[in-house]
Amino acid sequence: MNLIICLHGIIGGSKGKNGAGKAWDPKVLYEHIYHNVVEPNKEYYNKINFIIHSWSTEQKEKILEYYNPIKYCIEKSSLKNRRRSKLLSLYKSIQLCDNLSDEDVMLHVRFDNFYNKPLILNPLHIKRKEVYIADDDPRWDKDPKKHKGRVCDNFFFGYGKQFFNNFNFKKYEKVDNFIVKKDPSVVKPWTSRIKEKLRQLDNHVILGLILEDFNIIKLDEGRYKSKVDVQIFREKK
Repeated sequence: MNLIICLHGIIGGSKGKNGAGKAWDPKVLYEHIYHNVVEPNKEYYNKINFIIHSWSTEQKEKILEYYNPIKYCIEKSSLKNRRRSKLLSLYKSIQLCDNLSDEDVMLHVRFDNFYNKPLILNPLHIKRKEVYIADDDPRWDKDPKKHKGRVCDNFFFGYGKQFFNNFNFKKYEKVDNFIVKKDPSVVKPWTSRIKEKLRQLDNHVILGLILEDFNIIKLDEGRYKSKVDVQIFREKK
Protein backbone atom coordinates (compact mmCIF):
# COMPACT_ATOMS: atom_id res chain seq x y z
CA MET A 1 0.00 0.00 0.00
CA ASN A 2 1.36 3.40 -1.06
CA LEU A 3 0.47 6.97 -0.23
CA ILE A 4 0.29 9.40 -3.16
CA ILE A 5 0.39 13.08 -2.25
CA CYS A 6 -1.29 14.95 -5.09
CA LEU A 7 -0.51 18.67 -5.36
CA HIS A 8 -2.22 21.09 -7.72
CA GLY A 9 -2.41 24.78 -8.61
CA ILE A 10 0.12 27.51 -7.90
CA ILE A 11 2.81 27.55 -5.23
CA GLY A 12 0.94 30.25 -3.33
CA GLY A 13 1.62 33.86 -2.42
CA SER A 14 3.09 35.29 0.75
CA LYS A 15 0.49 38.08 1.07
CA GLY A 16 -2.79 36.37 0.33
CA LYS A 17 -5.02 34.50 -2.11
CA ASN A 18 -4.34 33.91 -5.80
CA GLY A 19 -0.59 34.36 -5.46
CA ALA A 20 -0.64 37.84 -3.87
CA GLY A 21 2.84 38.96 -2.86
CA LYS A 22 5.90 36.96 -3.77
CA ALA A 23 5.73 33.22 -4.38
CA TRP A 24 6.80 30.95 -1.56
CA ASP A 25 10.09 29.12 -1.88
CA PRO A 26 9.26 25.50 -2.88
CA LYS A 27 11.99 24.32 -0.51
CA VAL A 28 10.25 25.90 2.50
CA LEU A 29 6.90 24.35 1.56
CA TYR A 30 8.43 20.95 0.85
CA GLU A 31 10.33 20.80 4.14
CA HIS A 32 7.11 21.66 5.99
CA ILE A 33 4.98 18.97 4.31
CA TYR A 34 7.78 16.44 4.69
CA HIS A 35 8.00 17.07 8.44
CA ASN A 36 4.22 17.12 9.04
CA VAL A 37 2.87 14.64 6.49
CA VAL A 38 5.54 12.45 4.91
CA GLU A 39 7.62 11.60 7.97
CA PRO A 40 4.66 10.82 10.33
CA ASN A 41 3.11 8.41 7.79
CA LYS A 42 6.15 6.34 6.84
CA GLU A 43 5.20 3.58 9.26
CA TYR A 44 1.86 3.05 7.49
CA TYR A 45 2.91 2.90 3.82
CA ASN A 46 5.44 1.07 1.68
CA LYS A 47 6.14 4.20 -0.36
CA ILE A 48 5.13 7.86 -0.23
CA ASN A 49 5.33 9.70 -3.55
CA PHE A 50 4.25 13.02 -5.05
CA ILE A 51 2.20 13.69 -8.18
CA ILE A 52 1.97 17.33 -9.29
CA HIS A 53 0.01 19.53 -11.64
CA SER A 54 0.96 23.18 -11.31
CA TRP A 55 0.71 26.50 -13.10
CA SER A 56 3.87 27.78 -11.32
CA THR A 57 6.21 27.46 -14.29
CA GLU A 58 8.73 29.96 -12.87
CA GLN A 59 9.35 27.60 -9.94
CA LYS A 60 9.41 24.43 -12.06
CA GLU A 61 13.07 23.54 -11.48
CA LYS A 62 12.80 23.95 -7.70
CA ILE A 63 9.51 22.05 -7.54
CA LEU A 64 11.05 19.09 -9.35
CA GLU A 65 14.26 19.29 -7.30
CA TYR A 66 12.57 19.12 -3.90
CA TYR A 67 9.39 17.13 -4.48
CA ASN A 68 10.88 14.70 -7.03
CA PRO A 69 7.40 13.67 -8.26
CA ILE A 70 6.82 10.31 -9.93
CA LYS A 71 4.57 12.11 -12.41
CA TYR A 72 3.99 15.79 -13.11
CA CYS A 73 2.74 18.45 -15.50
CA ILE A 74 3.88 22.02 -14.91
CA GLU A 75 2.45 24.41 -17.49
CA LYS A 76 0.97 27.88 -17.93
CA SER A 77 -2.77 28.21 -17.54
CA SER A 78 -4.72 29.38 -20.58
CA LEU A 79 -7.78 30.28 -18.48
CA LYS A 80 -8.34 33.78 -17.10
CA ASN A 81 -11.17 32.76 -14.77
CA ARG A 82 -9.44 31.81 -11.50
CA ARG A 83 -12.04 29.31 -10.34
CA ARG A 84 -12.01 27.51 -13.69
CA SER A 85 -8.20 27.54 -13.63
CA LYS A 86 -8.18 25.94 -10.16
CA LEU A 87 -10.75 23.36 -11.22
CA LEU A 88 -8.76 22.44 -14.33
CA SER A 89 -5.56 21.99 -12.32
CA LEU A 90 -7.38 19.83 -9.78
CA TYR A 91 -8.86 17.73 -12.59
CA LYS A 92 -5.53 17.31 -14.37
CA SER A 93 -3.72 16.39 -11.15
CA ILE A 94 -6.22 13.60 -10.41
CA GLN A 95 -6.02 12.33 -13.99
CA LEU A 96 -2.26 11.95 -13.51
CA CYS A 97 -3.14 9.27 -10.95
CA ASP A 98 -4.23 6.82 -13.66
CA ASN A 99 -1.93 4.00 -12.59
CA LEU A 100 -2.75 3.85 -8.88
CA SER A 101 -3.67 0.46 -7.50
CA ASP A 102 -6.94 -0.15 -5.66
CA GLU A 103 -4.97 -0.20 -2.39
CA ASP A 104 -3.19 3.14 -2.82
CA VAL A 105 -4.35 6.09 -0.73
CA MET A 106 -4.34 9.59 -2.23
CA LEU A 107 -3.98 12.82 -0.27
CA HIS A 108 -4.96 15.84 -2.36
CA VAL A 109 -3.52 19.06 -0.92
CA ARG A 110 -2.48 22.63 -1.60
CA PHE A 111 1.20 23.50 -1.89
CA ASP A 112 0.88 26.15 0.81
CA ASN A 113 -0.91 24.27 3.59
CA PHE A 114 0.51 25.05 7.03
CA TYR A 115 0.01 22.17 9.49
CA ASN A 116 -0.03 22.92 13.20
CA LYS A 117 0.23 19.22 13.97
CA PRO A 118 1.10 16.09 11.97
CA LEU A 119 -1.55 14.87 9.56
CA ILE A 120 -1.83 11.11 10.17
CA LEU A 121 -3.46 8.95 7.49
CA ASN A 122 -3.75 5.57 9.17
CA PRO A 123 -5.15 3.19 6.49
CA LEU A 124 -6.97 1.20 9.19
CA HIS A 125 -9.27 4.22 9.57
CA ILE A 126 -9.88 4.81 5.85
CA LYS A 127 -12.91 3.17 4.21
CA ARG A 128 -13.87 2.89 0.56
CA LYS A 129 -16.45 5.29 -0.87
CA GLU A 130 -15.52 7.72 1.88
CA VAL A 131 -13.56 10.93 1.50
CA TYR A 132 -11.99 12.65 4.50
CA ILE A 133 -11.64 16.42 4.90
CA ALA A 134 -10.82 18.89 7.65
CA ASP A 135 -13.69 19.92 9.90
CA ASP A 136 -15.41 23.24 9.26
CA ASP A 137 -13.81 26.61 9.79
CA PRO A 138 -14.77 27.61 13.37
CA ARG A 139 -15.95 30.97 12.02
CA TRP A 140 -18.73 29.16 10.16
CA ASP A 141 -20.31 28.19 13.49
CA LYS A 142 -21.47 31.78 13.95
CA ASP A 143 -23.82 31.51 10.95
CA PRO A 144 -24.52 27.82 10.25
CA LYS A 145 -27.42 28.58 7.88
CA LYS A 146 -25.21 30.70 5.65
CA HIS A 147 -22.50 28.04 5.44
CA LYS A 148 -24.71 24.94 5.29
CA GLY A 149 -23.40 22.42 2.79
CA ARG A 150 -19.96 24.00 2.29
CA VAL A 151 -16.83 21.90 2.78
CA CYS A 152 -13.29 22.91 3.73
CA ASP A 153 -10.94 22.82 0.76
CA ASN A 154 -7.53 22.52 2.48
CA PHE A 155 -7.22 18.82 1.66
CA PHE A 156 -9.13 15.61 1.03
CA PHE A 157 -7.99 11.99 1.11
CA GLY A 158 -9.19 8.44 0.57
CA TYR A 159 -8.50 5.49 -1.71
CA GLY A 160 -7.00 7.11 -4.79
CA LYS A 161 -8.40 4.99 -7.59
CA GLN A 162 -11.96 5.95 -6.70
CA PHE A 163 -11.19 9.65 -7.22
CA PHE A 164 -9.67 8.94 -10.63
CA ASN A 165 -12.68 6.84 -11.68
CA ASN A 166 -15.22 9.34 -10.35
CA PHE A 167 -13.77 12.66 -11.47
CA ASN A 168 -14.04 12.01 -15.21
CA PHE A 169 -14.59 14.52 -18.00
CA LYS A 170 -18.36 14.36 -17.59
CA LYS A 171 -17.98 15.43 -13.97
CA TYR A 172 -15.48 18.12 -14.96
CA GLU A 173 -17.89 19.56 -17.53
CA LYS A 174 -20.70 19.60 -14.96
CA VAL A 175 -18.63 21.57 -12.46
CA ASP A 176 -17.19 23.86 -15.13
CA ASN A 177 -20.70 24.60 -16.40
CA PHE A 178 -21.69 25.58 -12.88
CA ILE A 179 -18.74 27.98 -12.59
CA VAL A 180 -19.22 29.60 -16.00
CA LYS A 181 -23.02 29.80 -16.22
CA LYS A 182 -23.63 30.01 -12.46
CA ASP A 183 -26.40 27.48 -12.94
CA PRO A 184 -27.68 26.44 -9.48
CA SER A 185 -29.72 23.57 -10.92
CA VAL A 186 -26.59 21.37 -11.08
CA VAL A 187 -25.89 21.74 -7.36
CA LYS A 188 -28.87 20.27 -5.53
CA PRO A 189 -27.69 20.63 -1.90
CA TRP A 190 -26.99 24.32 -2.32
CA THR A 191 -29.68 25.32 -4.85
CA SER A 192 -31.76 27.59 -2.60
CA ARG A 193 -28.72 29.29 -1.11
CA ILE A 194 -26.94 29.86 -4.42
CA LYS A 195 -30.02 31.56 -5.85
CA GLU A 196 -29.43 34.28 -3.26
CA LYS A 197 -27.34 36.32 -5.71
CA LEU A 198 -24.83 33.46 -5.88
CA ARG A 199 -23.01 35.05 -2.95
CA GLN A 200 -21.36 31.80 -1.89
CA LEU A 201 -19.97 30.64 -5.22
CA ASP A 202 -16.50 29.70 -4.00
CA ASN A 203 -14.04 26.83 -3.77
CA HIS A 204 -15.89 25.32 -0.79
CA VAL A 205 -19.07 24.91 -2.85
CA ILE A 206 -17.18 23.71 -5.92
CA LEU A 207 -15.27 21.03 -3.99
CA GLY A 208 -18.54 19.86 -2.47
CA LEU A 209 -19.90 19.31 -5.97
CA ILE A 210 -16.78 17.42 -7.03
CA LEU A 211 -17.07 15.09 -4.03
CA GLU A 212 -20.86 14.76 -4.03
CA ASP A 213 -20.79 11.02 -4.89
CA PHE A 214 -18.81 10.14 -1.77
CA ASN A 215 -19.66 9.90 1.88
CA ILE A 216 -17.84 12.98 3.20
CA ILE A 217 -16.27 12.47 6.61
CA LYS A 218 -15.23 15.61 8.47
CA LEU A 219 -12.34 15.08 10.87
CA ASP A 220 -14.24 16.53 13.79
CA GLU A 221 -14.06 16.00 17.55
CA GLY A 222 -10.72 17.79 17.69
CA ARG A 223 -8.98 15.47 15.23
CA TYR A 224 -8.31 18.08 12.54
CA LYS A 225 -10.07 21.43 12.32
CA SER A 226 -9.69 23.96 9.52
CA LYS A 227 -8.18 27.33 10.49
CA VAL A 228 -6.91 25.72 13.70
CA ASP A 229 -4.90 22.63 12.79
CA VAL A 230 -4.39 23.56 9.14
CA GLN A 231 -4.03 27.08 7.77
CA ILE A 232 -2.39 28.68 4.75
CA PHE A 233 1.22 29.88 4.66
CA ARG A 234 1.28 33.68 5.02
CA GLU A 235 3.92 36.16 6.04
CA LYS A 236 3.63 37.33 9.63
CA LYS A 237 2.33 40.86 9.87
